Amino acid sequence: MNKYTKIGAILAGIILTFQSVVIINIQKRVKEFENISEEINMQASSLINDVSTQVKDAIHEELGKSYLTKYVKFNVNKIEKDRYILDVRVEMSKVSKDSNVYFMYKDIKDDTWEEELLTEENNLTYTTQFDYKISSEYEYKVVLKGDISESGDIAQIDKYDFIPYPPSISYGESIENGEHLILGIRQNKYDTDMNDEIYEEIESVDMILNIDGKEKSYKCKHSIEDITYEDKSTIKEDVFEVKIPKKDYKDKLENMKMKIIYKNGLLDIKDITSEVENSYIN
Repeated sequence: MNKYTKIGAILAGIILTFQSVVIINIQKRVKEFENISEEINMQASSLINDVSTQVKDAIHEELGKSYLTKYVKFNVNKIEKDRYILDVRVEMSKVSKDSNVYFMYKDIKDDTWEEELLTEENNLTYTTQFDYKISSEYEYKVVLKGDISESGDIAQIDKYDFIPYPPSISYGESIENGEHLILGIRQNKYDTDMNDEIYEEIESVDMILNIDGKEKSYKCKHSIEDITYEDKSTIKEDVFEVKIPKKDYKDKLENMKMKIIYKNGLLDIKDITSEVENSYIN
């Protein structure tokens, strides 16, 4: 075998070896892609099953809701020191014969339900009253008791369905005569934050700070400002504002509340801790 024949044989061997390596790598890549494709298919299948389950659960939840009542409405009948006496008006979808209708309620922090027997006012409309403590939050349900008992869904009572929603809190700071936190609100009858159906003028505002476990009240000063619009028209705006020395609560503040008394006697107490930026408080 001459040297050219040997060289040709060597080159042929190299080419065959290279082809074998390429084929093996291609086979590995194909296998990897097959594995990736299988994993994607499994994840997609799992995702589809999860979505399907969630949709089914949502449908079952909706179908499982009780439509025992058409509506439940609350109105303030009387105002006492720390509570509202609320009128409760319920329109039922159905009431079986010889059944009594009950309005059941509880503080959301409690487990025990209180109940009031609803009185039939006219066909399928029932009424009662209950004491709503201003410092509490409540949930309720309407229940039928008789040969066949049935319960409506549990819902939370939103106090701003029967009292005005308060204006947004404004805040700032001052370093004149020491560091002060400035808190206040503004109100006019065109305020978009207010519910026009139950709009009431504000009589007074107090900011209540819980300092080291004890509440301290700061009364807002009331003033009236003229607000001028681009068309040169003006309106009167009530301003309630107070400056609170930061030394009063420094490193001891637990929470802040706003107490509003309306001119018709309505009282509202709202936690405003989360509405004021920490950078202004500290």
